Amino acid sequence: MINNSATLTQILNAAQEDKYVLLNGNNGSLKVESVGELPDSGRRVKWVRAVDSGDVSVAELNAHSVFTAEMQTAFGEKISAMAMDKVSLGVSDNKQVLSSDEIKAAVLRAKEIQSLYEGIMLPTRLEFSAVRKTPQFVACCKELGIQPSDLPAETVDMLLDKALSNYCAENGPMIDHATSYHLLAETIKNLSADV
Repeated sequence: MINNSATLTQILNAAQEDKYVLLNGNNGSLKVESVGELPDSGRRVKWVRAVDSGDVSVAELNAHSVFTAEMQTAFGEKISAMAMDKVSLGVSDNKQVLSSDEIKAAVLRAKEIQSLYEGIMLPTRLEFSAVRKTPQFVACCKELGIQPSDLPAETVDMLLDKALSNYCAENGPMIDHATSYHLLAETIKNLSADV
């Protein structure tokens, strides 16, 4: 599941229209503004350029860095790096501009990789499921001195899914049994402290 990144959503929405997009800085925050033409020449283009609301020539932000940071927020460092590696974001020597097509391609690639990871993770999720009361889940609870019935099973599975997804986003889709078990134990400990 994609983490919340309002800026990435705004950039992607603007890129869907193949318009020039301004990322205007205002009091330290960024706002995406879609316009149909370059302000200096009036030429219609498909770029994303980061500018500050002040003097463009002095206060230009790096659109590549903004986009990369938002991709990492949304998909994690590993998936983001793999997706960006497959899409050439350097459209010219000016790294301040990005093509809408390249933005869409990078986000689509990240979603595809994330979907692949989720498919690979399915057997692990089933093996450690609290809802299914699997032997691994019951054994982990007993090891921690917690009754399995004392925990909200749906919440355990949801939190474990998130922990597994976060791990894979940072480390790749392959996760060994010991690491999965450790993530389950941490999930159960954290949840039992709140229950």
